Amino acid sequence: MGFDEDNASSIAKDIYDIIMEALRALLLLNGFKSSSQFSHEAEVSFLKELGFNESDVSFLNDLRYSRNSVIYYGKLLDVEFSEKAFSFLNKIHPKLIEMVNKMLSKRKQL
Repeated sequence: MGFDEDNASSIAKDIYDIIMEALRALLLLNGFKSSSQFSHEAEVSFLKELGFNESDVSFLNDLRYSRNSVIYYGKLLDVEFSEKAFSFLNKIHPKLIEMVNKMLSKRKQL
């Protein structure tokens, strides 16, 4: 499909949503649920609890902020940022899914 000015914002928003769903699964598997005005910030900071470095947490927070700017203020994101977000997704998502699968596997053994 590729990245261009017409789809960069939508792709970045979708990337954020994909990462957040995996994070929410991990929150639930750890016995937590985030719900409040600042729930997205809490979910992003949970990355640190999972052992991710500050750089990853910081980028996801930037992605959160950018996604909110797209949704609430109609900001258009550039192709370069969306490409960085895609690279970040490819780096972090497999790790998150691996964590989910390990936790589910442990639960099945109980």
